[in-house]
Amino acid sequence: MLNKLKLGDYVIGGLLFWGIPSIAVTGPKILLLVLIVSGTVWLIVASTSRPNLVNSQWIIPKRGGFAIIVLVTIVYVFIDEFFGRGKLGINLFLNPGATDSFIDTANAESSGGGKGFVDLLGTVLIFLPFALLDISSASRSSMRICATVTACIFVFYDVGISRGYLAISIVALVTGGGLKNRNLIAAAMLATLGFLCSSLVRGDFDRLAFQNPFVDSLVFPYINLGILIDKLDVTSSWYSFVGQSMQKIIPGFIISKEIFPFNIQMTLIIYPQKDGLVDSVSVFTYLAEFIYYKPGWLTAVFSGIMLGILSKGANVICIRLRLTKVRVFAGLMSVVLLRSRISDAISFLLALCIFLLLWLGLCYLMRRIEVKCEERRRMGNQVSAAT
Repeated sequence: MLNKLKLGDYVIGGLLFWGIPSIAVTGPKILLLVLIVSGTVWLIVASTSRPNLVNSQWIIPKRGGFAIIVLVTIVYVFIDEFFGRGKLGINLFLNPGATDSFIDTANAESSGGGKGFVDLLGTVLIFLPFALLDISSASRSSMRICATVTACIFVFYDVGISRGYLAISIVALVTGGGLKNRNLIAAAMLATLGFLCSSLVRGDFDRLAFQNPFVDSLVFPYINLGILIDKLDVTSSWYSFVGQSMQKIIPGFIISKEIFPFNIQMTLIIYPQKDGLVDSVSVFTYLAEFIYYKPGWLTAVFSGIMLGILSKGANVICIRLRLTKVRVFAGLMSVVLLRSRISDAISFLLALCIFLLLWLGLCYLMRRIEVKCEERRRMGNQVSAAT
């Protein structure tokens, strides 16, 4: 069952899932790096103790607090669309040229200074719809329906051109009523349908190499990795990877920084373009960073430490706050992100930790408001009875 797995289990599974098959194109030496990074994560997250649950009355708002959180979610979507990122403009279901727009933006920002406040907020709040599902799962049906509708609106707005995000979100949404086998089967079927539909809308069926978008998405990272190994003639040091990772942690609106566009630069190495612009952004599995940043074993150790600490910390908070769907979504998305870059998975888990702290503060605030309202109502009733 998905809800029985710790967040670190998902991370280790993703490292092994994308790492072991790469032996076919890189040779057996890469297996050592896979074992180093996954072993480091395992050493950190391996623990038999289960965190104590927080009293539900402090983390599950009542109807008034729940309504405020739903309202905040909807208002955020509208504000972000009209004054922030404008995600509907690159929504694959609304804009036939969404993929081209994304590529143009990637080329224009090929040497970026990191995310601004608006982008950072959007990254952190990606977990919000699934937290809504969690707090409504034990509530009356009207609250569950409201949470599901709000979550669907949020996911549709935030999907962009990402088939993986859409598929994983569908799994989390469908299992909102409980992580039972029946729900998981339905989630798998709908996620597959969503992946195929988004592939069709994006035009992926017109450029398939293996007659199936699933096969293409699984095989091409290894093909690209093999080509990169043959053509790669420049490398960097492991402490450059550490520096890049530390830079990504600090928001771009706080300090001036320059983020190395790894996938774009590696794409230009294997598919050179005269104008220096890419037609599509290739992915190489997370192992490409171990090959580029040398020595690879030090890069693997650092990555394992970061993934282990962040996943263990986030897992403890998710369990204490009863955020099962958030944990499942974050775990499955971590597996998807490791198809591309391990630094993306690190940033994603960091965003999860930030969100969990904000969510804890929000639930506490809602509870305090509810307590104050109950006290005033009680005092009002006492005054009425006295008169």
